[in-house]
Amino acid sequence: MLNPEEGEVSTLSRAFFFYDGVEYYAQNAGEIFFTRLDTANRILSGRFAIDLFCSEGSVLQITEGRFDVRMREEDIKVIE
Repeated sequence: MLNPEEGEVSTLSRAFFFYDGVEYYAQNAGEIFFTRLDTANRILSGRFAIDLFCSEGSVLQITEGRFDVRMREEDIKVIE
């Protein structure tokens, strides 16, 4: 995500996830909603929903995911 904004919904273009020793992947199969973008405290929060697929044919469906991430200083760039 190059420039997330609070209240913005975006499509997840690619994602990878490891669960129970299996690698899952997704391409254009989910959405992410940013609920908080706090550049002063370097916190990005949000919710997401995604369908993850594995090569064995199983699907891991996440419908009410949420996250709180502390961003690195070098990840924060102000674009004017």
